Amino acid sequence: MFWFLCLSIIPMLIATGAAYWNVSANLEKTVSWQLKHEAFNSANTILNWFEYRFKSAQNLAEDPRIKNIHQILNQSWRDHNEHLKAYINSNVWEQVYADLEAIRNRLIEKNEKLMLLDLQGNVLYSSLSSNFIGQNLLLGAFQSPQLESAIKNSIDEKQTLFSDLRLYPDGQVFGFVIAPMLDDGQVTGICMVQVTKESIAGNLENSLRNNDGMRSYLVGPDGLLRTEIEPLGHDVLLKKIETEQFKLWAEEHSGDGIHLPDDMEESEFAYLGPDGEEVMGIHHNIVLPGLKWILISEIDYAKAFASMTFYQNIVTVLLIVVGLTVSGLAYLIARRLSNPILALTGAARSVADGNLDQQLSHIKADNEIGILAATFSEMLEARQRQWESLEESNMIAQDALKEQQEQQFAMDQHLIVCVADQNKTLISVNDKFCEISGYDRAELLGKELFHLSNEYQSCDFFQQVDAAMIQGEVWRGELCSKSKAKGCYWLETTIVPTTGLDGMVDGYIMISTDITQIKQTELALKNHKEQLELVMTSTGVGVWDWQVLSGEIEFNKRWAAITGHTLEELQPLSMITWTNKVHPEDLQRSSQLLEKHFDGETDYYECELRLKHKLGHWVWVLDSGKLVERNENGFPQRMIGTLLDITARKETELLTLEALALNKAVLNATDNAILVTDEHDEHLQHNQQFIGMWKLNEDDASRQFMAKTIELLLYPENNRHAVEILQNEHNHHDIN
Repeated sequence: MFWFLCLSIIPMLIATGAAYWNVSANLEKTVSWQLKHEAFNSANTILNWFEYRFKSAQNLAEDPRIKNIHQILNQSWRDHNEHLKAYINSNVWEQVYADLEAIRNRLIEKNEKLMLLDLQGNVLYSSLSSNFIGQNLLLGAFQSPQLESAIKNSIDEKQTLFSDLRLYPDGQVFGFVIAPMLDDGQVTGICMVQVTKESIAGNLENSLRNNDGMRSYLVGPDGLLRTEIEPLGHDVLLKKIETEQFKLWAEEHSGDGIHLPDDMEESEFAYLGPDGEEVMGIHHNIVLPGLKWILISEIDYAKAFASMTFYQNIVTVLLIVVGLTVSGLAYLIARRLSNPILALTGAARSVADGNLDQQLSHIKADNEIGILAATFSEMLEARQRQWESLEESNMIAQDALKEQQEQQFAMDQHLIVCVADQNKTLISVNDKFCEISGYDRAELLGKELFHLSNEYQSCDFFQQVDAAMIQGEVWRGELCSKSKAKGCYWLETTIVPTTGLDGMVDGYIMISTDITQIKQTELALKNHKEQLELVMTSTGVGVWDWQVLSGEIEFNKRWAAITGHTLEELQPLSMITWTNKVHPEDLQRSSQLLEKHFDGETDYYECELRLKHKLGHWVWVLDSGKLVERNENGFPQRMIGTLLDITARKETELLTLEALALNKAVLNATDNAILVTDEHDEHLQHNQQFIGMWKLNEDDASRQFMAKTIELLLYPENNRHAVEILQNEHNHHDIN
């Protein structure tokens, strides 16, 4: 029995010892990996937070409104020519400060604390305690070597720096992010944003909220704490850290050390913590502009390896039980213990290799190993969920950022966008705004929203726009503005008010599109239309528009007036209206001319015809037009034309013809041969007796001069005498 027990126990001891060693090693790797991962996250959290604070301070220092506050305060003090402390107690200071109150309330965020200094370190403005106003941070009671060095270096290097934390007499601990205020590359002042120990500690606590047993704290190069080790502690800048972890950092990275790279990969190791407890820890360099801190991340050794201690106790108890049990039970128990341990060991190894997707649900043991496996599985599932959630959040954030950037890019390619504050002062313009106006961004910012407006639009118009904006309404309309080159451009504009948390309007967004070309076209069409209407009015021309296929026709008022009607009297208008008005003798000729034009034989249609007047008489008109549109089959579809009253001309022509006929009858009634010429001997008229006398035909008499006729018909020696005779006769005829 003894040997049987030995044979059953010894393999079990070996297997259990090996499994215990593997689990212990893998658990240590897991704890080490977790420590490194969380320490890395904490370091990134602190660095990202400080990066945000630096950018915030730089934005405030570059904000033209903040610069304006600084300039007003500084100039007012200089003009007063008094010591700063005396100046801030004067009525002038109180008046300037009161005037800036509304501006300061809009500019400074609810939790943002800042101070504005001149180049000599004098505090011109402070949203912290009023005790700072009028103090000199380089010389007075609030002076410290770190703060003095940071301010001077920020001015000299034109860089944003951090002053380190400082313990003040009232027990508060805070420091400043110091940003130079630049104007044309020259430092004109200092903007200092407060950084408290609580804000730094809060970010560290958030990064470790789901990791019980872990802690991270910041230490300065002097060894003093910069954040509390425990949440309710009061040891910042009072307690000095002298652990092995800090000594290692000082040896590697401090002023007297060997100066290894700040971004080198650090290793974790076990040591005694600040309060003498056993911990496993690692450090990271927190390099900030102006100083360097150390972030120490530690995990309680007892909590981290509590499950291993529990497991060790369980194994010991099991060995004692197995030693008192029969050989068969010892064998079964050994098998029952070894398999889950091996599975857990394999899972631990996979986790150590970075594979978190491990399934231990097949371990059904209802004992400590099962509990350990379940706990291990829960830890892996929680870690996997956290990792997946983090990846999903990151992907959503990346997609949203990309979509926003694409939308912004697309808008900037087409839309003209600017942003104004509640005083209608421009605080942002996009590239399209600069392009169409011709001004640089720096020339536009700080100007009034409508300062580029053209005198084309009246003051009443802009008063209506202002009224809509003040009431928080969305305004849409067209704006005419002038460019830097004194040109005029038109914008189709929408102005949208933005509101703050209190529901009050705190700014405006103006989105526009360039419609200059459209407006120019509209203006040209308007001018053309006015010119055409003027011509038609002055010439008395009627206009008609005929839809050939449908028979519909439109007349203007002048067309109706030519026939003595109004447009209402001619309704409904159609081709029947036209045919009923045309003289029967002219209708067929007009139709023939229209057909020739439709067939392309003539470039336009023109016909003189008679229309029936309302009073019953006939009116002579010149009807002309041109085919302007054919359908898809080539048939005439639309024709436009004019109607001109030519009754007076036709009556004049008729009278002329009657006079000529009467004159010809008189000439032919005499027996004398008569030839009528003008003063230039051009032929005008003759009678039949003249033709008979000179034996001419009609063609000869109608196209030849009188002298030429005599020259052809008389003997040459009598030519001159004959010409004189005829000229005398001509003169005698003119006298008569």
